[in-house]
Amino acid sequence: MMEKDISERRKEPRIPIAASLPVIDQGSGVPLGELVNLSRHGMMLLSPRPIEINRVFQVTIPMSDSRFSNQDLSVGVESLWLEADDCRERFWVGFQIIDCSPRMVAVVEELLREFS
Repeated sequence: MMEKDISERRKEPRIPIAASLPVIDQGSGVPLGELVNLSRHGMMLLSPRPIEINRVFQVTIPMSDSRFSNQDLSVGVESLWLEADDCRERFWVGFQIIDCSPRMVAVVEELLREFS
């Protein structure tokens, strides 16, 4: 999997997210996929469809009614890589977080503590 090659170049490890958290494109309101792992600087999703590489999105991860945070996570991300799963039915997508307010950094850190 391409994920291994990329993980060797990361500055910090990503934490697996053991919860079903959708990632929503704010521009279209359409879910891009489900959050698989997270770090302060990036995330990986499992998506039902391929996502164009080098595309910028403003995304929301709804969490206001979850046990993890009382605030939705909203960040700007750029898609860096894409790889089909073994059955070629879903797609692993790696994103770099490119815009994150100090308040959203606190939400990311809260999530990372919860799953560490």
